[in-house]
Amino acid sequence: MHYHIFVKTNSIAKYLTTKNIQKVFNKFLPCQHLGRKARETAFKQRACNFEVTTFVYSLIAECGSFNNGDIHIEDVHRLYNQEARHSIESKPFYEKMDSPECVNFMQSVTKILHEKCMLTADHRGKQLIKALHDCGLEVEDVEATDGTYWVIDNSLAEKYPGKRNAIKAKPVDGLYDPEGNPIYEKENCAMIGLQNTYSLKTGCIKYSYVGSSTVSERDYVQVKEGECILHLMDDGYIDTKQDGLLEKIDSNGSYYIVQGRGNHACKVISAKIDGRITNLMNGEKISEFKYFEKKSIVDAQVEFANGFRCRLIRFWNKKDKWVSYLLTNISANKIKAAKILNLFRLRWQCEINWKFLKSGNALRGVKTCKETIVMVMMLASVCAYMVKHLLTALLSHFLPDI
Repeated sequence: MHYHIFVKTNSIAKYLTTKNIQKVFNKFLPCQHLGRKARETAFKQRACNFEVTTFVYSLIAECGSFNNGDIHIEDVHRLYNQEARHSIESKPFYEKMDSPECVNFMQSVTKILHEKCMLTADHRGKQLIKALHDCGLEVEDVEATDGTYWVIDNSLAEKYPGKRNAIKAKPVDGLYDPEGNPIYEKENCAMIGLQNTYSLKTGCIKYSYVGSSTVSERDYVQVKEGECILHLMDDGYIDTKQDGLLEKIDSNGSYYIVQGRGNHACKVISAKIDGRITNLMNGEKISEFKYFEKKSIVDAQVEFANGFRCRLIRFWNKKDKWVSYLLTNISANKIKAAKILNLFRLRWQCEINWKFLKSGNALRGVKTCKETIVMVMMLASVCAYMVKHLLTALLSHFLPDI
């Protein structure tokens, strides 16, 4: 089962210009629709020379041309004045961006672009779904879920608490313990991030949620009734409790492949080593067999302390030079262990897309203490990503006439 990473095609649209952006928006979101959305969200008043279309183009172009340097609102403002018929001073421009109406407007733009992206699918996505159907997995999509977080201004720590342990504690002025030693406290840390679910059918973001780094990642995984999905997740999403995430996916008729951990306290029910049935592991904890034939593939049925059962695959990780584990509910008579490993490697799509968002689309935005500016720049970054996806689809003739 072969599958090529979608994001490679995005090199066609590595750097955005206002001309490229206009080409995409003319097809999917014409300027009159942008104007209507701006009025609906109260971002633009009728008797105003502010050019909404130029603002969106400038914002997305600045994010989309980002190349590992700092991005500044002044650059967006400068590009706007270059492209607009009516220039605007820096202070009113900043005030426009620093408004809830701007956030609401950019959310509506992002939503429309996202709807268009979800209608795209090239032949590789279709081949992947067909290959899974041939194996007996009647899935509608393959979703890879992961999150990323970054530090923002500490003044936002109350709403977006962070968990950076590397911050050094500092002595508090005038505070001492009974023995006369200064009392140390760590400064509040603010971190914001995105939890994204990527569709490998379309090669684009399917769901995206904003949150702090202290929220459980498992809460963002979408398990919809009547929708058969193959979920690919790392070990941060493991939840084998009763009514936990994996059980919820299984009871919904969907599938999962999750990166496991070496300290799983589960007992082996039955096992195969490189396809050969063995009774050596039966009734024993899987963690006791870390060193046993470590370069062989162990394909086992295991049971956790609470009665949760699943399939566990132990394999030799050449990169880490150690054994790694996968948990799945895909039966061995449908897909063999070696192909499960290949399927899970598709989760790397998440990592590549995060790199693409961060280094190619300014996901981390600008340094500011304004939450509205943080949100606007984050949305602009996602919009730039989606515009590149749609532009690639147009140039590559992947897109139907929609």
